[in-house]
Amino acid sequence: MTRVPARHPGHCLRCFYDLLSAASPQKKKALAPLREWIEENLEIAISGCGGYDNGSLPIRLEEPDLESFCESAMARARDDSLSSAGNVLFEIRYKLEAA
Repeated sequence: MTRVPARHPGHCLRCFYDLLSAASPQKKKALAPLREWIEENLEIAISGCGGYDNGSLPIRLEEPDLESFCESAMARARDDSLSSAGNVLFEIRYKLEAA
């Protein structure tokens, strides 16, 4: 997988879950290298109102689908108290050291 400037890193995440949902149980193991690459190179940036950086969360692809992944990430952000603001913005981005 290459980083193409015209593509947002969130496309990698969506692609992974599209492949996961279409793969047979035997072929899901073949997605392990893609999963490892995403978990090593992408993160979830969290910003509060006004664009303030509230940190980031590592990406963990343990959920069965993209919706469950998003719900889990939101719960992790609440549990980790990364944002005291009521409204937060999540963004999938390349880790700064990977960019």
